[in-house]
Amino acid sequence: MKKITLTLMCLLFVAVNFAQQRNCHSMENLEYRQSLDPTLQQRMGEIESFTQRKVREKESNQARVDGQIITIPVVVHVIYSNSQENISAAQIQSQLDVLNEDYRRTNSDANSKWSQAADTQIEFQLATIDPNGNPTTGITRKSSSTTSWGTNDAMKKSSQGGVDPWDASEYLNMWVCNIGGGILGYAQFPGGSASTDGVVMGPQYFGSSDKGTGFYLSAPFDKGRTTTHEVGHFLNLRHIWGDGGCGVDDFVSDTPESDAANYGCESSHSSCGSLDMVENYMDYSDDTCMNLFTVGQKARMRTVLEAGGSRRSLALSDKFGTPCDLAAPASLSSSSVGDNGFTVSWSSVSGAVSYDVTVGGSTSNVSGTSFTASGLTAGTQYSVSVSAKCSDGGSGTAATTNVTTTGTPPLNYCDSKGNSVADEYIGRVQLGTINNTSGGGSGYTDHTSISTTLAKSASATITITPTWTGTTYNEGYAVFIDYNQDGDFADSGETVWTKTASKTTPVSGSFTVPASAASGATRMRVSMKYDGVPTSCETFSYGEVEDYTVVIGAGAPDTQAPSTPGNVSASSVTQTSATLSWSASSDNVGVTGYDVYRGATFVTSTTSTSTNVSGLTAATSYTYSVRAKDAAGNESAAGTVSFTTLSNQVSYCTSTGSRVTYEWIDYVSFGGMTNSTGANGGYGDFTSQVATVAPGSSNQLLVSAGFSGSSYTEFFSVWIDFNQDGTFASSEKVASGSSSSAGNLSYTVAVPANAVLGNTRMRVSMKYNSASTACESFGDGEVEDYTVNISTSARSYGADVSAEALRNEKVLDVVAYPNPATSFIQVKLNTKDTSNATYRIVNTIGQSVQTGRLDNANINVSKLQTGMYILEVNDGQKLLTTKLVKK
Repeated sequence: MKKITLTLMCLLFVAVNFAQQRNCHSMENLEYRQSLDPTLQQRMGEIESFTQRKVREKESNQARVDGQIITIPVVVHVIYSNSQENISAAQIQSQLDVLNEDYRRTNSDANSKWSQAADTQIEFQLATIDPNGNPTTGITRKSSSTTSWGTNDAMKKSSQGGVDPWDASEYLNMWVCNIGGGILGYAQFPGGSASTDGVVMGPQYFGSSDKGTGFYLSAPFDKGRTTTHEVGHFLNLRHIWGDGGCGVDDFVSDTPESDAANYGCESSHSSCGSLDMVENYMDYSDDTCMNLFTVGQKARMRTVLEAGGSRRSLALSDKFGTPCDLAAPASLSSSSVGDNGFTVSWSSVSGAVSYDVTVGGSTSNVSGTSFTASGLTAGTQYSVSVSAKCSDGGSGTAATTNVTTTGTPPLNYCDSKGNSVADEYIGRVQLGTINNTSGGGSGYTDHTSISTTLAKSASATITITPTWTGTTYNEGYAVFIDYNQDGDFADSGETVWTKTASKTTPVSGSFTVPASAASGATRMRVSMKYDGVPTSCETFSYGEVEDYTVVIGAGAPDTQAPSTPGNVSASSVTQTSATLSWSASSDNVGVTGYDVYRGATFVTSTTSTSTNVSGLTAATSYTYSVRAKDAAGNESAAGTVSFTTLSNQVSYCTSTGSRVTYEWIDYVSFGGMTNSTGANGGYGDFTSQVATVAPGSSNQLLVSAGFSGSSYTEFFSVWIDFNQDGTFASSEKVASGSSSSAGNLSYTVAVPANAVLGNTRMRVSMKYNSASTACESFGDGEVEDYTVNISTSARSYGADVSAEALRNEKVLDVVAYPNPATSFIQVKLNTKDTSNATYRIVNTIGQSVQTGRLDNANINVSKLQTGMYILEVNDGQKLLTTKLVKK
C-alpha cells in the first residue's frame, strides 16, 4: 500500500529513451487544472474521505463488496487527422470486450497467483441512445487538421476543434485521438469538471490485437490494458506503488508495498519486504503481464458508483433501451391568432408523456394537446413545431406549421450612436413642447416617450445645446424625421436640418413639415458628431444621438385620450410572477405605449400588449391596472385585473440519520428563533418554528451537538432555500464546519439581497466524521428542518451570543503516537474515560495480530513485525480506527 498526493489527471506516456516503458506525467497537468479551478483539491479530498470511510465501514462490518452488476454507458469520440487514426468500429468493440473481461475477471490470462484477485462486477457497453433520445452507435467521428492534441483537454472542447462531452453524469466519455509526445492516454479522477470528465487514449493503444486483424495498434501496449488502467483512475484507483517509496499508501489494504513502478513483466521482483504485484492493472507492466484487480480495489471503485458516491448517477444511467420513435402529432392547427399571440393544437400521440412545442426558437414542454403563445410581434410569421416526448426524455418526429400574427409589424429603425461622451454630448433639445435636458448616457438615449405635435405645412424651429465637460470642440448636427413612417430616414426630405461643425452654442434651425407627411406619431432623430455632420445610421467616435417622438397633425393640439385597454387578464401565475395581457387601445393619432400600475404604484411602461411582473409574494392577492398613452401625453382610463399568486407548496427531498444513540442536534438558534431538543430518531420536523431575517442582512446562527457519553467530531451543514424552488442548491449552503465540542457553535449567515420574500425551508444536518449532502441518509447523526421567513421588515440578528466559531476541526477521534512506533504507543481518545475501551491491531491482509484492553492508554507493540497496521479502538460506543506504522 502507498500514499500519493491527490491529482486531477494521470497521463501515461511511452518514454522513447526507455525502450517502450510506461511512465506518469501528471504534475504539470495538475498545476494547469488547479490554476483553472482552485477548489479542485478540496473536492477531491472530500471524495477521498468519503471513499475511505465507506471502505472502512465495509471492512468493520465484514460487509460484502459484491452486489448487482453495474453497467456503464460508453460513448467513444474518434478524432482523426489520417485514415489510421480513424479506427474501425471493430477495433473499438475489441477494447470494450477487453474492459469487460478485465473488470469481470473472465480474461483468459487470469490465474490463481494472487488470492485477492476479484471480479469487480462492473461492465461497459456502447450507448444506444444519445442525449436527445435518438438512436446511436455509441461512436462519434470528427476529422481534424490537428495532428497532436497535447494534455490541456483541447480534444474535449468543440471551441478548440475537439468534441464536447455528452452528459458526463450519464455517459463515460472516451476520446480517441493522437495526444502526441509519446503519451498513451490519461483519465480524470472523480471531482473534476464535468466539461472535461472522461478518458483520453491514443488510437494505437485502444483495442486488442488478440480480438482481430488490421487494427492500428502498437506493442507492447496492444492488448487493451492501457484503457483498463485509465478507467481504473476514472473510478478512483491510484497507482499500485503510490508514486512513492516503501510505506507510501495507495489507499488499498490488500495491495503489497512496492518501492517504485514495475516495467515489462518482472514477476519475481520483490521490494519493501514482499513480492511485488506486477500483474495488477494499476502498475506499469506490459499489457501481456497485467491480469487482475484486488478485492480492495473493487471496494474502492464500487464505492464511487454506489449511493453517495460522486459517480452514482453514471451507475444509474440507462442509455441502452429503444430510442424514442413516437409518430409526429397529427392535425396540427392554429386558432385565436392575434397581434401578439395564437393558440396551436394537435391530436394526442399514443405513448407520449408530454409534448415539446417550439415557437420561433423558444421551446416549452406541455402536458396537454394545445399551447398558447404570447408576447409575440405583430405581423410576423412564426415557425411552430410539436413533437411527442417519451418517458426516457427522448423526442419523436416533429410536426411543423407556420403561423403569422395579425396587425402591423413594428418599425425597426437603424442604430446610431457616439462611442464616447466623455468630452461632449447633447445637453438640451427644444422643439415645440419638447424641452428636454439630459446627460450623455452611453452615446445613444431613447427619449421616444417625450413628444410634440407638428402641423403639416407648418414651420418648426429646433434648438440644440451641446455640453462640453472641458475643452470646447467643433460639433456638427443633423435632425431626421420619418415623415412617411416606414421605419427609416432615407426618403427625400426626411433629413430636415443639418449644421456644419462649429463651437457655436446653442444652435438653432428651422424646417417645414411637408403636407404629404403621414398623420400620427413617428420618430425624430437628433444627432451631434464631433468635427463633422452625422448621417442617420452612423456610429461615430465622439458625440451623441437622441430619438424623440413627433406627432404629425393638422395643427390643432391632440387632447383626445386613447381608449381603455380591454380584456386585461393574468396568466402563467406562479408564486412570485405573472404575465399580464390586454387588448390594444385605439387613438385618433396613435397609441405610443402603455403604463402598468400595481395599485397606485407605477410598475413599468411597454409598447407591447403584455408584460411580465415579478418579485411577488406567494399566496397574495394583487390588483394591476393598465393605461394607454399617446404621443401628446394623453392617458386613457384604467383597465384592471385581480389575481392571487400560488402558495409555496413545494416538496423537499428527505434526509435523515439512522442512529442517534451517541450524538444528536440539541440546539438551533437563528433569526430570533431558538429550539432546544433531544434526539429525534434521526430527523426532526420543526417547520412550525419560524426564523425571520431580512434580504441582504447578516445573522448569527447557533448550533450545538448533544452526546450521550463520549464526544466525537461532528460535521454541521446548513442550507436555506432562498429561491423557494423546493431544492437545496450548492449556492444555498449557508454554513458548514466540524467540531467535537458540545457547546454552542456560531456561524454568520448572509441572506442574499435577491432572496424571494416569504416562508421557505432551512435544513440543519449534523453527521459524524464527514460532511453530509442536503438529501442524504447516513449513519450516526441527525437532520432538522425549520421555516425561515424572508421579510423586508425583519431586523439583522448579529452576534448577540458569545459562542465558539464553527470551523473545520481536524478529525482526531483517536490518535496513536509516536507513529511510526518502536516499542510502545500512547493512544488518545476524545473521551476522558478509557476504562471500557478495547483495542485490536489488524495487519494488511485483515488478520488480527494483537488485542487487549486500553486500561492505561499504553500499548506494547515491540513484538509486532515491521510494517503497516490498522489500530481499531472500541471506546464502548463506536469503533474508531487509525493507521499504525511499526519500525
